[in-house]
Amino acid sequence: IYQGAEGRVYSSYLLSRKVVIKERVRKAYRVPELDIKINKQRLLQEVRCNVKCRRAGVPTPTIYNVNLLGLRITFEYVGGPSVRDFIRSSANSELLIVLARAIGNAVGKMHDIDVVHGDLTTSNIMLRAKPPSDIRPSEWNPEIVIIDFGLGMTKSIIEDKAVDLYVLERALISTHPGSDYLVDTVMDAYRFGCRRGAPILQRLEQVRQRGRKRDMTG
Repeated sequence: IYQGAEGRVYSSYLLSRKVVIKERVRKAYRVPELDIKINKQRLLQEVRCNVKCRRAGVPTPTIYNVNLLGLRITFEYVGGPSVRDFIRSSANSELLIVLARAIGNAVGKMHDIDVVHGDLTTSNIMLRAKPPSDIRPSEWNPEIVIIDFGLGMTKSIIEDKAVDLYVLERALISTHPGSDYLVDTVMDAYRFGCRRGAPILQRLEQVRQRGRKRDMTG
C-alpha cells in the first residue's frame, strides 16, 4: 500500500478478515541496539495515541495485534477513500462542508485529550464509505477515521497542536484549490469541538505568519 521512510504498510488477512499491517523499517546507519530501542518506543507511542483517541471517542482504526519483536502493528482495514481522494472527486460543496465539520470536530476532540498527530494531512484521514449518490447533505453523517500516528505524541503544548492545524490547512489549500471555505468550516467546528481551542487557534495565526515568511524568503 505504502512505503515510507519510517516503515511500510501492506494489506493482509487475519482469520479471513482483511487487515492492514504497518511494519517499522530498521535503519542501517544506527547502532542495532539503539535502532531497536527507538523503533519500539515509536511503535508503542503510536499505539498509545491510537488507543487514547479511541477511548475518547475520536475515530481511529481498531488495533488487532502489536508485535514488538517484528515491529509490526495490525490494524483493521478501512475500505473507503482518503479524504484527499474524496475531495478531489466530489463536486458537491454541501457534502464537503458536512465532511469538513466532522473533521474539525474530531481533531478538536483529539487535541482536547492532548494527542498531537504530527502529520495531519487529508491523506491520513479516511472515510469508511462514500455517501450514496442520492443522499442529501443534511442526512449524511460521515464516518471518518484518523490514521497513521507514526509521528504522534501525547503533549499538551499549544504550539504543537497549532502546527497540527497548520499542516491540515496547508494540505487542504495546496492539494484542493478553492478550498478556503473548507478550511474555515474545519476551524469553526474545531472551535466548538475543542474546549481549549481558543489559545490554539490564536497560536495558529502566529504559525501561519512564520509560514508566510518562509515562503517569501525561500
